[in-house]
Amino acid sequence: MRRDIRLREFYPGSTGSKHPVGWQIEDSDGSLTDQGYLIEADADGFISSALPQNEMKEQVIVLGDSVVECMFVEHGRRLTDHAEMFLNDAGLSVAVRNGGVSGATSLHMLNAIINKIVPLRPKLIIVASGIMDQNCMKDPDGFWTRHPYFTPVLTQPSEPYEEVPDLPELQMADRLRILRLIKLSCAEFGLPLAIATVPHRGNDAYATERGASFLFSQERRRLVNAQTRDFAAASGLPLIDMEAEFRETAGIFYDHFHLNSEGAVVVGRYLADEIRRIAFTPAFQIKSVI
Repeated sequence: MRRDIRLREFYPGSTGSKHPVGWQIEDSDGSLTDQGYLIEADADGFISSALPQNEMKEQVIVLGDSVVECMFVEHGRRLTDHAEMFLNDAGLSVAVRNGGVSGATSLHMLNAIINKIVPLRPKLIIVASGIMDQNCMKDPDGFWTRHPYFTPVLTQPSEPYEEVPDLPELQMADRLRILRLIKLSCAEFGLPLAIATVPHRGNDAYATERGASFLFSQERRRLVNAQTRDFAAASGLPLIDMEAEFRETAGIFYDHFHLNSEGAVVVGRYLADEIRRIAFTPAFQIKSVI
């Protein structure tokens, strides 16, 4: 049996169209359009931008799961595209690269930093994790789960998987250890790092219709984001608190936490402002040299 460490990315140079399936349409609030959405990957396995690129642009890499990925948002209009447009309009030559991949956990993001981002030497790395981490923190095997969607190791041929009962509470200690390893790895290689909480839907008619199940999952998202917030404070890392900024917002999501087209604009503008604050101020320039 062959075993491979999983580098969660799009195949470099690939192009394809993704279409929401029935349950995704049914679970949306109506703002998810039933159509094909183009996804193009660049040479490094990031979702490519439709904006003009050149080697002179500073790079900011945003790592995340499907929230960052914005699979069902029009090509060139995803979260990172809007952040890049706002920064460029402000006179900053910055490429905001989309490292979001559905199902990515903090462990996958650590792997991506070590194995492909170090040689890129970006101006800033933003790690926005947590939504998918919950699925590992309720699994008895944690982040090293054998679940085919979340496992960090792929086998050929694939091993059969049997669902296991969820743990009654989220086991959060390993996530904190992984966040520490992300910080240490970036520090060792001189890569500026910021940590982000993940935005998710506030309470509205959509939430009310789903009742206790929505409130339960919402509370777990808040719990994981609180850990992210505490880690940033304890470690001295810059925090981009998207949850706090959009805590009571509902209309920018098409379901529990995926951004719709409007959300990509609104959150993209906020992300651009945060990138300017963190990466393009004199204080940051001095700190990054030290």
